[in-house]
Amino acid sequence: MPLEKVSKMKISSSRQLNIRQHADAALRAIGSRDVKLYQPCERSWSDLCQDARSIKDGARSLAAKLEGDAAVEHATEIEDAFNGLMEVYDAIEKERDRRNKLGYKDAWPGGRDPRRPVGDDIDGDDDDDDDGQFSSRSEPAGGNREARTNVLTPNLRMVDWQRHQNSNAQSRLPDLGSYLRSMVLGAKNETERRALMEGSDSAGGYTVPDRLSAELIDRMRGMSVVNRVGAVTVPLTSNKHTIAKIVDDPEPQFRGEGDEVHESGVTFGPVVFAPKMLAVMVRVTRELLEDSLNIGTALPDLLAKKMAEKLDRVAFLGSGTDSEPRGVINFQNLTDTTGFAAGAPKVMSDYLPFVRARTALRQVNADVSAYVMGVREEGALAEFKDTTGQPLQPPKLIADVPMYSTNDIPSNSGPGNNESVIIAGDWRKLMIGMRNEITIEVLRERYASTMEVGFLCWMRFDIAAEHEQAFTVLRNIIPDGYEVAAPAG
Repeated sequence: MPLEKVSKMKISSSRQLNIRQHADAALRAIGSRDVKLYQPCERSWSDLCQDARSIKDGARSLAAKLEGDAAVEHATEIEDAFNGLMEVYDAIEKERDRRNKLGYKDAWPGGRDPRRPVGDDIDGDDDDDDDGQFSSRSEPAGGNREARTNVLTPNLRMVDWQRHQNSNAQSRLPDLGSYLRSMVLGAKNETERRALMEGSDSAGGYTVPDRLSAELIDRMRGMSVVNRVGAVTVPLTSNKHTIAKIVDDPEPQFRGEGDEVHESGVTFGPVVFAPKMLAVMVRVTRELLEDSLNIGTALPDLLAKKMAEKLDRVAFLGSGTDSEPRGVINFQNLTDTTGFAAGAPKVMSDYLPFVRARTALRQVNADVSAYVMGVREEGALAEFKDTTGQPLQPPKLIADVPMYSTNDIPSNSGPGNNESVIIAGDWRKLMIGMRNEITIEVLRERYASTMEVGFLCWMRFDIAAEHEQAFTVLRNIIPDGYEVAAPAG
């Protein structure tokens, strides 16, 4: 089996300059002022883990600068630097995943497997093949590109997928905010006029062109916790898509001469994506549209943020009933973690729940790529102390596993309104099947009497897992010190 190639980062010179200017401390921490020369494959395992923490800290620092409603000087440069750091972080994570997969954690000088003799590259792939940037869950023999299912890992953009699918449609478009403004106030330049013509519908209104819709999807994915933990996006081009999921692992057995080969149970089953609709409406005054300096950025960001929050909630907690997708905690074939199934409250005073979750997943040939919990649980972990009064350190088994928090996982469940859940799993097995457009329409008449305009935005998506047993849920969690019931509501 050919070895997976070492990935190469392709960071533009302008982005590199923005990273140097706004995230120099992160570059110094990884020992490379020239990010293009940084090679994760040449770093030792401990350095690689430290680099991931340094880059994440740098990205968080940049994100903090952009939070809030106030205008930020050099906001575009800071956002570009943030995206650059995330490219570096994704490259580090991909390198760590590759070493874990191969069971060999030492550095790979020059990107070559040190266990192999020096010679020609035997796998024959071309690193510069742009057509290979989108991974595939399945591709039939003969390389039929039309039949394969493209998958976007967190570091790949829907904009690039859309461009890849429509290589002939390369006309210049305005930014999304300018286009939304022009839908109400009219075009200010030729670029906006062409975009409005492209997005005009039969009723005389306007919809968002596919490439600008993909840009909004990317904004939403960038704000989504479930995307950051590693879930993959599957662009859907029809109302129903079916892909394969692992139902059970096959069990090879030795056989004697002339004996029949042992037949395992069903190994694969179908996952059917049936996209459900998520919609939101935002009202804006005409005065604000005409006069505001930052509405072109604020409006798309607000739409993306609200969509991302709902996507996260459903991906983690979705009921799977009526018109709502099924989230991870309601998967039917989750792996059970000893002592943390649904039932009586469990007081969390150390990292035992996290170790137990890892053990449970390893026993079914899965692993933990990240933990996801509520904000309260994350804060409680930081408060835990060891016997000397120092912050409690996680065991080595889980020290390098990322931990994410989100307000979309509540901490007021259960009879006492003080219970929560922690989700662990291999998040690369979680798939968000997403129609490749977010539709935005302008509602003029509805709010005409108040001189306001409504932007009606909707998208369709579904949630599924390639292997549900790759996830486990720690239920009824109460951090030590939070046993007192919270007020109802």
